[in-house]
Amino acid sequence: MYKIDPEGNSIQLIASTGGFSLGMAFDAEENLYVCDNMHAAVFKLNTKSGELVRFADGNDRQKMKIPNFPVVDHKRSCLYVSDSYHFSENGPGIWKVDLQTGQSELWYGEAMRFANGLALAPDGHSLYAAETFDRRISRLPILENGTAGQKEEIARLEALPDGLAIDREGNIYASCYEPSRLYKITSEGEVQLLIDDPEAHTLCHPTNCAFKGTEMYTTNLGRWHITKFEVGIEGADLF
Repeated sequence: MYKIDPEGNSIQLIASTGGFSLGMAFDAEENLYVCDNMHAAVFKLNTKSGELVRFADGNDRQKMKIPNFPVVDHKRSCLYVSDSYHFSENGPGIWKVDLQTGQSELWYGEAMRFANGLALAPDGHSLYAAETFDRRISRLPILENGTAGQKEEIARLEALPDGLAIDREGNIYASCYEPSRLYKITSEGEVQLLIDDPEAHTLCHPTNCAFKGTEMYTTNLGRWHITKFEVGIEGADLF
């Protein structure tokens, strides 16, 4: 895990799992949750003390296969974690992890096609998920008792969606690994192509994406760099 200056002038190694880090998310207390593919687990980093612990990897009945991306839900004091399961096989799904204890349950156990990036709706009533190899974005309602409702497709893309982010108005942004693109799915369901880099030079196989004010950052697995560009609207509040 690295800490990068907002202007991109410096980079500092903060901690390492010794594995292969995927998605990450902060909670309101500045703890950082990091999915690790090699360890098949979610790690928790206390950024104030520097303590790094293995936080969650499933339960006694079932283990996480490819924990990919975490999203914090402060209202319900939990962490949602997408489990990509397998590159060529559909499988469950999305885990729910207690923020205090790390106790985990399979929140959405139905088959998904490589569950990847997640984004919590601004009203907290829905969780959006990228199903990479189905080339679609799905919505899972969060019911009053905290369980998952029936999944529905909200957009199908001409690319492989990887990371998701959401703005203040509820528009969803999908960074696509192949081809290298960024889509915007409006709250009305319209799919707009915002950025397309057919040469994969500046936007090069982007994976995760995140807002800082009205700017968006993407990680680029193809060239190992960070891209920043103006979106024109602020991201949704995370806390």
